[in-house]
Amino acid sequence: MEAFLDSAALNQYRHNSICQRRWGMLCALLLGVALVCVLDGLQSLRRGESDLLELLPGTSAAVSGPVAARNPVLTDVKARIVPEEAALGFELEGFFTGYVFGSAMWRGKIFAEENVRPGRYTLRVSFRGTPANAIQRFPVCVYADATAMRVASLSLVNRYAGMNPFLLAATFCAAGLLVGLVVFFLGQRRIVQLAHLACAEVVMVRPEAHGKRLWALVYTLRTPALGVMCSVFDVQGVVLGRAYITGVRKGTLELFTNDDMENVCPGCLALLQSRSLEH
Repeated sequence: MEAFLDSAALNQYRHNSICQRRWGMLCALLLGVALVCVLDGLQSLRRGESDLLELLPGTSAAVSGPVAARNPVLTDVKARIVPEEAALGFELEGFFTGYVFGSAMWRGKIFAEENVRPGRYTLRVSFRGTPANAIQRFPVCVYADATAMRVASLSLVNRYAGMNPFLLAATFCAAGLLVGLVVFFLGQRRIVQLAHLACAEVVMVRPEAHGKRLWALVYTLRTPALGVMCSVFDVQGVVLGRAYITGVRKGTLELFTNDDMENVCPGCLALLQSRSLEH
């Protein structure tokens, strides 16, 4: 008896497969962009100065460092900006315990006045009674405006898109994960549709000397016995030929066919039970 597939169910399966493929491509694209943004951000950090403080006129930046004296008070800390005539200021906010090793740390902020000139400066922080080699130096770069800061950025994403590459990566990654959930649920739906069609999905085809060997996933269907003949269809429902089962391993069928099935490829369907269905 010639085997047929339910054309309505097959159309639903085909439409669902196309949707899953398109959503999957979108998911891969979003995650790929997120990865590129992360790599761009990492290379900018590697090439740049890790302790560089970047400022615009009228803005400030937080800065901190290790305490170089025992039981210091605020008056023990001396901060100097080089050159001294720069329109920059420093304000010590206090001491705290480090988050990683629990060591004593100081915290403050450096601010730029509105009339500051763009250029490179140095913030030097020292403690009373400590040697000269204990001075902590922080490079400071002041830009004329936000455009100049963006142009000078070592991150291509920040330079051309004006956004933090890590923030942009997190946004694209979150969007990719949401799209990935859509792909997952579409995949679950495909499994249900394959069960309704009583078909296994061909995932790999290998030509051999006297025919072709196929591997197909059974998913939730009952595994047939060895030697059972299965009709093989393309995604349009056209019969390509017949193949018999030569092996079963953890939900994967191994089939072999002597038929000249030139168009068989991953994505084709193998009907696992003999039945005649309406078109």
